[in-house]
Amino acid sequence: MFACSRLLLALLIKHLDLGHVVLGLVDPTTQAGDITKQTLPRSIIELLRVVGQVKRALIKVSI
Repeated sequence: MFACSRLLLALLIKHLDLGHVVLGLVDPTTQAGDITKQTLPRSIIELLRVVGQVKRALIKVSI
């Protein structure tokens, strides 16, 4: 089930055109200055929440 959620997350990142946001979070060389506490953009937080809800719903249905 974990691979399914990663696949769904990758699909939604691509579909919602959030690749540049994710790459900005992952690649520290694109950021200027010191690497300090980073906050996730609201769009990514919502995306993770939706993927988590779908994952829990799929687990609930399969039981």
